[in-house]
Amino acid sequence: MMKQAVSVLLLLGIILEITGVAAIQLRFMPDPPTLNTYGTHRMNKSDNLDLTCRGRQRLLWSTPPTSTRLSTSDCSGSGLFCLTLTITNATVNETGQYQCYYKDLKVEDGKTAAGIYVFVHDSKVPFVPSEKEYEVVFIREGERVVIPCRGSVENLNVTLNTNYPIKEIHPDGKDSVWDPKKGFILPTHLISYAGVVSCQTRIKNETFKSPLYIVAVVGYKIYDLTLTPVHQRLSVGERLVLSCTAHTELNVGIEFNWTHSGGALNLGSGFHTVSHKKKLWDSLELSNTLIVENVTVDHSGDFTCTASSGQMEKSASAYLTVFGGCTENILLHNVILIKKSQEMDQGGSNSLV
Repeated sequence: MMKQAVSVLLLLGIILEITGVAAIQLRFMPDPPTLNTYGTHRMNKSDNLDLTCRGRQRLLWSTPPTSTRLSTSDCSGSGLFCLTLTITNATVNETGQYQCYYKDLKVEDGKTAAGIYVFVHDSKVPFVPSEKEYEVVFIREGERVVIPCRGSVENLNVTLNTNYPIKEIHPDGKDSVWDPKKGFILPTHLISYAGVVSCQTRIKNETFKSPLYIVAVVGYKIYDLTLTPVHQRLSVGERLVLSCTAHTELNVGIEFNWTHSGGALNLGSGFHTVSHKKKLWDSLELSNTLIVENVTVDHSGDFTCTASSGQMEKSASAYLTVFGGCTENILLHNVILIKKSQEMDQGGSNSLV
């Protein structure tokens, strides 16, 4: 009976501990914020809209980058935090995603945040204006690209027009589609040489064009990487120069990182680097030179250079031997003298023959 009682008490203790941990987790993970309306909201130009968000912690709103006609007001009460976002006299610029989230927690939709997409309809301005006069869209080989020509009106027949060469791309509903919330989505190979693109639609026999987008192809392939010299011998106080050179395809950005005997180099504490870029006929030569002005014995060991383009990485290594102290210098000097003596003796014997 005593053993059974002890077992029951142990079991109760475990249950209480688990319940306590769960309670702590629940206490620090409040219910998601709630909105007065969800999903997609459609409104006309010049209309007003109140979006109210309630939750268990302090709240903030994120809004479309082009929106300006906004204001917020605190509506907290009944034990809840509350923040109302008001859109006044709306324009196409207010079209976009609105998200309410807890200020002090990581933003996770459905857990610590709630959102709604708003369309402000204006048949005279069917495409949402861009923040800048020209927006650059970076594309990579083999990926799908989004040309962000979002719409203020949803059901539009949109084509993508390229300037160099002049071409009109129609969405096929599979590889190429137009999403009013995102833009024109298509494989990169269709516009990799386009230069400048824009979206276009017709409403009641009138043609409308989106802002212009500059297409910039970004490469990633690293053909080879070399680190020279591969093996270097220096005396204490001499200058170390290691050159790391990558050959890549065009339009590649490379990040170089150095390590010494497996540990990261602290650039600035005796180490510094110099970068160089050279454009060849059909490739790039990118180099990063590591310089140590006064080497010490501690600098002996492997130096590794790693080049990364984000999607591809290559490494190369070199070994440094540093001779330091009187004993090592005397030994090195004696080795040189012995070699010279051997060479002289060999030369003398050859002349006698």
